[in-house]
Amino acid sequence: MVCGGDGTVGWSLEDLDKCKKEGSVRSDQTFAVLPLGTGNDMARTLKCGGGYHGERLIPILKSAAMSNTTMLDRWKVTMQVSGPDGKPLPTQEKLMCNYFSVGYDAKIAHKFHVMRETHRHLFTSRLVNKAWYAMFGAQQLGNMMDVSQLVRLSVDGVEIQLPDNLKAVTVINIPSYSGGANLWGTAPTEAPFHKPQTDDGMLEVVGMCGPFHSLLTMTGLGRAYRLAQVSRPQNSDLENPKLCVDMALIRKPKNTKTWLACRRASKWT
Repeated sequence: MVCGGDGTVGWSLEDLDKCKKEGSVRSDQTFAVLPLGTGNDMARTLKCGGGYHGERLIPILKSAAMSNTTMLDRWKVTMQVSGPDGKPLPTQEKLMCNYFSVGYDAKIAHKFHVMRETHRHLFTSRLVNKAWYAMFGAQQLGNMMDVSQLVRLSVDGVEIQLPDNLKAVTVINIPSYSGGANLWGTAPTEAPFHKPQTDDGMLEVVGMCGPFHSLLTMTGLGRAYRLAQVSRPQNSDLENPKLCVDMALIRKPKNTKTWLACRRASKWT
């Protein structure tokens, strides 16, 4: 049982991977989540609930022990950066469970992370945390870059044309984003797409036009633009938009060009 939010789930699975390699846990080890974070998107996806509110733990543990298992893909995001002189800088890699994003929502995540690290006493509950997210989102309304002019998206060597005025491109592994929003949406999936699954070896790529667009997806009144569904997406970032993986900011030097790629790293149950 992993007790925490999406970040805790991520590093717990990394530690469990190490334990598997050492032979200290079974290779078919399963996990469940007690949702103690802010968004709890992984817990929502695994039907463990959107938040823990002090319920008795014994019934929760019994329910987890008797529940059906679901396979989950995990991905490795590789970031290769070249400096202003074209020379490559050290490669960064990060495991991803939920999604990675390029654009305004990564900037919001960065502001939230910095504020929480420096003023922890101001983050006292899930509701308060969401209020901070909303405030940082409102601050971005007049200060967002047009990601469609800064990013190239390549799928199997074919460049995908991005809609104009996109403010974020997000690559998603699970159907829950930022506290329960389904970016892909529930509308029928038509060819060449198929219904997303957490273990199909595929990632969905979507685009959003800003915080108001995100709000529509969170209330079920809209969905993001469906851009692609692929097994190994690649992003070539021409300028300097923010990047985040599972709401954690990836730091990169200014005035650099960046190439991002995903490959499936493992499967969990």
